[in-house]
Amino acid sequence: MKQLLIYALSIYFIISFFGCQSNADKSKEIIEINLTKEYDHEPRKLSDFAKEIKLIKLETNEQSMIKYFRGYIGDKNIISIDYEKILQFSSEGKFLHVIARKGRGPDEFGQIDAWDIDKNENFLFFHDHGKNYIKKYNLNSSKFEEDIPFADNGYIDGMLFLNDTLLSILPNMFSNYGYLYFYQSTSGRIITGKKMEPIPNPGLWVGESPVFKKATDNSILFQPSESDTIFNINKSEIKPIITLLAEKPQKNEEVTTGSNVSLLYLDNKSILLQKNNFETRKTSNSVSTKSIGFEYLLLDKNTNKLCSINPLYHDYDGIILNIPMITFLNNNQFVIFYQALDFKRLIEDAIKNGDISESRIEELEQFYKGISEFDNPILLTGKWL
Repeated sequence: MKQLLIYALSIYFIISFFGCQSNADKSKEIIEINLTKEYDHEPRKLSDFAKEIKLIKLETNEQSMIKYFRGYIGDKNIISIDYEKILQFSSEGKFLHVIARKGRGPDEFGQIDAWDIDKNENFLFFHDHGKNYIKKYNLNSSKFEEDIPFADNGYIDGMLFLNDTLLSILPNMFSNYGYLYFYQSTSGRIITGKKMEPIPNPGLWVGESPVFKKATDNSILFQPSESDTIFNINKSEIKPIITLLAEKPQKNEEVTTGSNVSLLYLDNKSILLQKNNFETRKTSNSVSTKSIGFEYLLLDKNTNKLCSINPLYHDYDGIILNIPMITFLNNNQFVIFYQALDFKRLIEDAIKNGDISESRIEELEQFYKGISEFDNPILLTGKWL
């Protein structure tokens, strides 16, 4: 009961912090998205919304093996960051270097909680939880440069490289930085930010991760964990730009079903959201939450029409690829990954069913033969229009 009370107080604090402005203070530019109304469901092709779509087969060897993909895809580099190692690949998937491994030695890490790469793909920055510095790695020379001083006061949820001298940091909501977010120079000095009193940690917490990313105009988009408001950040100024009117959770004895909606992408034409449905079970001894599905929602800003674009799929020369979780990496660059063996089966089924044109069969058969069940995940990536 004590942990649940602390959790409730924490959520109340966040809602109060972001909801304290009166309606008269809110800008007329705020977009309100009503998720309680009926909206159309239109299965759509990925190519309707994306360009430069391509598959990338990451080279697999003893040094470069990964089970999943989390990281960065750019014009020059692919960076994979997992719990055990950081890897650098070329933009075509050729393995280049092991940047760092988990460990206690020089230039090794314990647990990376936040990272970023500059837009020119010259440097990788990452923070190792518990360390009073941010690592800076030169992707061109393959060497670590001088550490950036950092006053570690707990986990951080986000890091954005803004220019040669400035980083923006999003602390975890239960950390003790004294800021909701802050800007820090590469010399280690905090420049500005939004002050915030610390929130007591409720212990085990299963809330959604916050959104903290650069917008297409290089400003910062911020959606706090479990919040129905999306903000724009400019130094110490934070203003709401989108509010989400969500459905109320439904409770049936020990089980509560509901949903939360997070921002994936925003530009002048549209807003892409991900609606995650969940089920929470509370007993006198435990709390558990599990996912029960998700869908992608697209708002056309010109017509104000909201629709679900599920199932979202990609037709790769006759191979129908259903789109699982889509991750936006840097501005409009996105990635979806498939386990190699699953992808091999999709090719096999498409060939057997005669879904592939004769002109592509030979090439896809060679691609099929080149895939091993132990290969790295295959990446589907592109840029949102």
